[in-house]
Amino acid sequence: MPVDPPNTKADLWVENLWMSPTFPKAGETATIYWDICNAGNQATGPFEIARTYNGDDVGAQAAPSFNGHACMTMSWPVVAQGGDNLAEICLDSTGVVDEGLYGEGNNYSHYGFHVD
Repeated sequence: MPVDPPNTKADLWVENLWMSPTFPKAGETATIYWDICNAGNQATGPFEIARTYNGDDVGAQAAPSFNGHACMTMSWPVVAQGGDNLAEICLDSTGVVDEGLYGEGNNYSHYGFHVD
């Protein structure tokens, strides 16, 4: 049986999403944090992260290049709205990082929370 070679390209993925404060009040600014990891062997080069909040595009966030087998923490302040909230991120939204044949499938993540 053939064995796939190890990933020699960059491979971005999102891990460990969290927010502070954990339970914001409506109108309060909260910060969403996430760890970006590069599971591949090559550095990423700089790239952009697309962000939407409650369905609205809030603009891209620049991410610096980082080496393979490394992680970095990024953050994004949001103003909590009453009811259900959804923050979404898509790594390398412009496709500049060569992640190989299967690497793009794990570039999206989201964080949902409810505010009374």
